Amino acid sequence: MRHLFISAHLDDTALSCGGTAHQLAAGGHSVWSATLCTGDTPWTWRASPAARRVHEEWQLGDNPYVARRQEDLRACEVLGIKPIHLGLPDAVYRFNPAGVPLYTDDFMSGKLVFQDLSRTLEETARALRMMLYEQIGLADLQLYCPLTLGGHVDHVLLRHAIESLQDVLNLHILYYEDYPYGERDLAQNNPVTRTMSPQIHALGAEDLDARIAAIQCYPSQLQPVFHLPPGPELNAAVAARVRAYASTIGGERYWRKPSVTRR
Repeated sequence: MRHLFISAHLDDTALSCGGTAHQLAAGGHSVWSATLCTGDTPWTWRASPAARRVHEEWQLGDNPYVARRQEDLRACEVLGIKPIHLGLPDAVYRFNPAGVPLYTDDFMSGKLVFQDLSRTLEETARALRMMLYEQIGLADLQLYCPLTLGGHVDHVLLRHAIESLQDVLNLHILYYEDYPYGERDLAQNNPVTRTMSPQIHALGAEDLDARIAAIQCYPSQLQPVFHLPPGPELNAAVAARVRAYASTIGGERYWRKPSVTRR
């Protein structure tokens, strides 16, 4: 079996699935991490409050994805998996035809604006289809999709795009719990999992260590993601959070929709 983790952002696979990805790769499986939002800052961009805020948080200049892609390459090396960068823009860089940002501040509501539904969703589905046909192949493939805990519009967009291809390409999908949103938006009490069944992937010590080490390969994201103070204790605090959540879950938890029998 081959395994493809698809994420909206460059740290999502490490954050949510790093232990399982490492375990599979160490066991000899072919494992990829494909990330949707990896494109550079558009040269015609108009800085929205959301973009200004994340640029200030990341401290990587006006074209932060150059450094963010390098962070991802290091994390994937730690996990022993192959990275794919699909090159679409982050929500804070998407605009309507008049050049007005689609998301001026709130991109955590889970509500996609019309232009994203009509244009970016189609672009995302096309990019995924090309990747599956040209780089990965569909035979004997297990695909991992965000559950969309937390409601980030990029996660929601990606899930819609993957599910739009499910029947056409006969995709086998497991849904992963978006971490660290899952700490407060508990999957087992969430309407999105009401008809799903959980699967616990137990992790060995080396798998959990690899997940933590991969997460720490994204230093620009640690403070914004975990809402922790800066300083020499940041990495230790992140590791403690991840270990506590993994202990509560019993490793990493994934969700599967019920099978549909077709006549």
